[in-house]
Amino acid sequence: MTKFDLSSTVGVVNPHDDTLRKLGLVGALTFLTAVIDATLIIAFLVWRSGWPQTDRIAALGDTFAAGGLALALIAAAVAILAYVVAIERPDVWALVDFPGSDTNRPVLIIDPKRNVGGEVEAWALATFVQINCKIRLDNRSSFTARNPVVRVELINMWNIHAQGYWLPVSAVTPGAKAALRWSGTQDGSVTSVHGNDISDAPTLPGSTVLRLQRKATMKSS
Repeated sequence: MTKFDLSSTVGVVNPHDDTLRKLGLVGALTFLTAVIDATLIIAFLVWRSGWPQTDRIAALGDTFAAGGLALALIAAAVAILAYVVAIERPDVWALVDFPGSDTNRPVLIIDPKRNVGGEVEAWALATFVQINCKIRLDNRSSFTARNPVVRVELINMWNIHAQGYWLPVSAVTPGAKAALRWSGTQDGSVTSVHGNDISDAPTLPGSTVLRLQRKATMKSS
């Protein structure tokens, strides 16, 4: 048996710093508390003043109207902040694991005794536990990633078959011979990856994969 390196490149979504979001939320709550306190204090001072009753009632109306306007402005600011949070992008990493290899750095073993036939010189993978590829989706932000999709492309390798919800698609990477795509929404098992959490895609068996007799790579995104 012979080993060969299988370098894996992983597509990620760039993280976003949520410090500004937290500061905005704290500022909005602080301003809301200040407006309520100020409105109540002014109303108390107006009512305890020596003004005629009609003037005090009119002043109270103006005070509460001003407080209501300030609260409306706060509500608008909070709505805008909620929209900004809703469109934030998560920070999702694909972690590719083969038994016996480091994450995202698999080293697979081929079996030169397996007869693969065909016109192209190729090797087949040794058929033991190493062929079961496990892909985990690691969301390293506090924002939920919805409708996850994983795409696996094989470079200088081919003959990978559809497995469950791993469906064949056209390869887009130059040199890629085959590609499979998994959609969590279509599968129904993983419709979202919550913030600071890890979800698993279904295992992708590679018992049928053939490798050209030169360097091979795998790309997942």
